[in-house]
Amino acid sequence: DSVHEQLSMEYSKIYLFGFSQGAAMSILCGLMHPQQIGGVFALSGFMYERQKILDHISGRKSLPAMFLAHGVHDQVLFPAIFFEIQKILSPLPFRKFKARTYAMGHSFSDIELRDLCAFFEEARR
Repeated sequence: DSVHEQLSMEYSKIYLFGFSQGAAMSILCGLMHPQQIGGVFALSGFMYERQKILDHISGRKSLPAMFLAHGVHDQVLFPAIFFEIQKILSPLPFRKFKARTYAMGHSFSDIELRDLCAFFEEARR
């Protein structure tokens, strides 16, 4: 809200980005916010308050863009968490949705960044 107010930026141009616990916060805040933001980039994360989020967005015809990514060798947050989140979120009416795994652990890669940037370029059109 402070970005919206201080910079006079439309909510639809605000994107939340998070890694690990930050990804969980980005999903929670991005989907629970009363105004629809531009999108959420959640890398190697999980979902807080899953049922609360699903109840809150129930019936919406459109949700922000969503990019989910996770390392298949992640020993901190096992990949099963990613697949569970993907299964829950992919059928929902996101404006744009992409979920992808990468051959890495609990980290961030150049390939992932390239994919995220390409997704961002498509999502903001």
